[in-house]
Amino acid sequence: TSLQLPLQSVLVGPPTITGESALVALQNGDIFTWDLQNGEVRDFRSVGAALSQLPIRVGDELLFVTVDGSLIRLPAGSQVASGAQTTN
Repeated sequence: TSLQLPLQSVLVGPPTITGESALVALQNGDIFTWDLQNGEVRDFRSVGAALSQLPIRVGDELLFVTVDGSLIRLPAGSQVASGAQTTN
């Protein structure tokens, strides 16, 4: 099966699978979460910073690195809109 992605930027890498979701991060800071069962967008968040690489899973969190070296932390098992925290 394939997903139609409404992208306004370039992927930072392949989707990250977390449970029944696929998380897609774009260079412009947009992060989408797709439901792998029905192909619908579960969640969307723009973190307001350009992302430089794929998220890194550390424990129960996903860490996103921005082009200025900041880290954005998201809970790995929850939807993207549950809240991002930025750490410089």
